[in-house]
Amino acid sequence: MGDVVRLNHVYRSWILCLALPLVGCALDQGIEGRAPQAVSQADVKPPNAKMHVEMARMLGRSGEVGGAEVHYQEALRISPQDLAAQLGYARLLVGNGKPERACGWFERAQQDHPESAAVHNDLGLCYAECGRSADAIVAVRRATELQPDEVRYHNNFARLLVAKNQTDEALNALLAVHPPAVAHYNAGFLLQSHGKRAAAAAQFEKAVALDPSLVSARRWNQEIARRDQLDRQTAGFPTRLPRAEIQ
Repeated sequence: MGDVVRLNHVYRSWILCLALPLVGCALDQGIEGRAPQAVSQADVKPPNAKMHVEMARMLGRSGEVGGAEVHYQEALRISPQDLAAQLGYARLLVGNGKPERACGWFERAQQDHPESAAVHNDLGLCYAECGRSADAIVAVRRATELQPDEVRYHNNFARLLVAKNQTDEALNALLAVHPPAVAHYNAGFLLQSHGKRAAAAAQFEKAVALDPSLVSARRWNQEIARRDQLDRQTAGFPTRLPRAEIQ
């Protein structure tokens, strides 16, 4: 038995002796040929504005606002009129609760790119965030003029108009990009979101009349009726609880 163990040991040692040179040969073959050229400092190109914008977007999506802001600022330092950097930085500021600062960057982008519908749309929404409703309407209207087939801009325009009680003009903005039934439904949705139930119900009724398959419009009318009934039932309730008497 001892001889078997000894022979097995010798056999394994012999295998290793054969294997090691083979491994060595493979490694030698892997590094044969011309050595790679060294990369000099001059060959490494510095990041351009586009690269900084992409990095900023990635960091912004990850919630690293500070890092994103640094990269947007660096992109704007390299290329002050870069539209992607201007819009990206301004949008980051809005999302970070700084709409006043953001409006300044949107305005700068508007000056540099007056024919960009996206700039006017975002500027208008930023104005609305700052309570400048009249300026907001002007800016988003311009976005719809520059890109009349963009549904999103018309929806934003209608939302701003409904907030200013300009329902007819809001409906016209929606009719420009939606079928009539959908336009009336969207108008009703915007009106009810501002607490204008009666006007919303009228729009939902028109939507159903034009397209009976709009189940959502029917449901909204039912919900409005339920809320109105609840208001009537609670109209006589005291708005304040009576003061408790001291026993």
